[in-house]
Parts: sequence; C-alpha cells; structure tokens
Amino acid sequence: MTSFTDRLDVYIATRRRSGGEWHTAAKRLRPFVSFADSEGAEWITVDLFLRWKDAFGSPAAASASTSADAPSRSSNASWRSSAVSFSDLLP
Repeated sequence: MTSFTDRLDVYIATRRRSGGEWHTAAKRLRPFVSFADSEGAEWITVDLFLRWKDAFGSPAAASASTSADAPSRSSNASWRSSAVSFSDLLP
C-alpha cells in the first residue's frame, strides 16, 4: 500500500507541474496525512479526520471559515461514515 505521504507528494508535484502554487496546501495537508499513515488508514474518513482534529486541534483554514450548511457532528450519521480514497483525488 502506498502511504498517504507518498500520495500527497505525487499529487502536489502533479499540481505544481500544472502551474499551481501548492506550498501552503502541502504545508496544511502534511500533518494530516502523516497522522493517517501513523493510524494505518487505508481510507480518509470523517472519523479519521475527527480523531486527528481531537488530537491536534482544528486546522487554521477550517477555523477561518465556517458554514451554516455544514452538518453537525451528531445530526447526520450518514456523512460521517462516508469514505474517500486519497487516490480518488489524484488526477
């Protein structure tokens, strides 16, 4: 299994080749993918993110913007059980 850290490196390199500046995004994502790797995660899930958030606090970007439309942690169980493969995010 390819680590999330390796996948992030490939993703960022691909995006940079397309002309994007990804230093800030990579800086914000790296702690999370390191945590995902340390947890042995195969999928990125809401529960994985919530464990990371509980352990390390909320990311700066998330605290800067909130949405009234975002589901609460307890109101909608179906969104919490959804999972996204990191490879689904790669071009």
